[in-house]
Amino acid sequence: MRGLVPLISHGLITLAVVGLLALFAWAGRQGRPRPAPDASTLLLRYRLLFRWFAYAIAFGIPAGLTVAVYLHPPRAEERWLVLGLYLLFGALTLPLVWEASRYYLFVTSEHLEARSAWRGTRVLAWDDVDGLSYSPINSWFVFSAANGEKLRVSAYVGGLKSLLAVAETHLPPVALKGARSGYARLGRTFPPLLEEPVLEARSPRN
Repeated sequence: MRGLVPLISHGLITLAVVGLLALFAWAGRQGRPRPAPDASTLLLRYRLLFRWFAYAIAFGIPAGLTVAVYLHPPRAEERWLVLGLYLLFGALTLPLVWEASRYYLFVTSEHLEARSAWRGTRVLAWDDVDGLSYSPINSWFVFSAANGEKLRVSAYVGGLKSLLAVAETHLPPVALKGARSGYARLGRTFPPLLEEPVLEARSPRN
């Protein structure tokens, strides 16, 4: 009976932490737009592997900690330490769950709508976009406007090749020059630039 009471208490703590993380994951999915069935719009989110990794870390660590506590019950003076570990892991994984579930990029023929986990929802019209670049250090694409507004899209977001295909219909190749390294990373052919000279092989010498 003595061993059952700590198990129940730690089980309740685990349920509380997991329940809070699940609530954040559910809240992050609310308000997400739906793409049109005719493929005229795109809804981009983090790749499924990234999202499942975030959820597995967030929910698996508290469950694993509970199993460890059950197999090796802490002494009375160590229970506050165990409680602190629950709170620490919850605080560390909560931002990851919020980021994975909250972020989306909604692409239409008129604009880009991005919802960040930390900056809210922002809209950038295609007519205002004057360039696309890629940052190898931060691993993200950046849509920029003349007024200084920027929308960042992580390289861990799925559907980036489709996004670049749409961008090519709205922006001239010269406006995409800053994203060349991103094209190479994705294995997508960069559109030809008219001002670049075409290199031809020399004829062999006699």
